[in-house]
Amino acid sequence: MLRVYIVDDSQAVRERLVELLAGLEGVEVAGMAADGEAAMAGIAALRPDAVFLDINLPGRNGLEVLRAVKAAPSPPRVYMLTNYPHPLYWKKCMDEGADGFFDKTAEFHRVVETVRELLRSR
Repeated sequence: MLRVYIVDDSQAVRERLVELLAGLEGVEVAGMAADGEAAMAGIAALRPDAVFLDINLPGRNGLEVLRAVKAAPSPPRVYMLTNYPHPLYWKKCMDEGADGFFDKTAEFHRVVETVRELLRSR
């Protein structure tokens, strides 16, 4: 089972991701969070295989969460989500250790493709 954790301050985005992933066999949404602090606690407690993480969050922003998650032993894969797909954000996220970067306005299909790739690579 591939365990996924979703972090986004928008309930509609979280629900959409859960809906997309529900159709994939072998995938479990292990948890969700709407802010950076809850994300840090949930990821540490649940130790998912993959995290889909919004950049713009209340409290700790997504980059802070990314840094902390990637600094832990055996970190999960982390895929950043944003409504601001500017190349500077992409570079910063990749420099901080992100495994991918998706534009929420146009690339939700890539989330499913990415999860399918992770399932195949197990």
